[in-house]
Amino acid sequence: MPTSIFVDVHTLDDVLYEGSIVLNNGPCVGYLQSSNTIKWLSYSKAIERSLCIGSYLWTTARLTPMQSNVAILSSVLAIDNVERIKSCQNELLRND
Repeated sequence: MPTSIFVDVHTLDDVLYEGSIVLNNGPCVGYLQSSNTIKWLSYSKAIERSLCIGSYLWTTARLTPMQSNVAILSSVLAIDNVERIKSCQNELLRND
């Protein structure tokens, strides 16, 4: 049984590159500005920033690629299409 809708997508890196192709470099990651508007970064900008983060983790934090674990944490969940999460909607939207 496949673990991904796209068979070649297994990592967050794969998600960014596949999303860039499928969505024609459209909006990828949004963040709330002080004016309460959402600023969206394109897939190419998100990829560029992920490369900077990866470079920092490798050169400055001295983490070993493929042997180190990194957690990505967020206090906000943004959903573009509620149909995508119907099966786990209650769990994801629970505020505890």
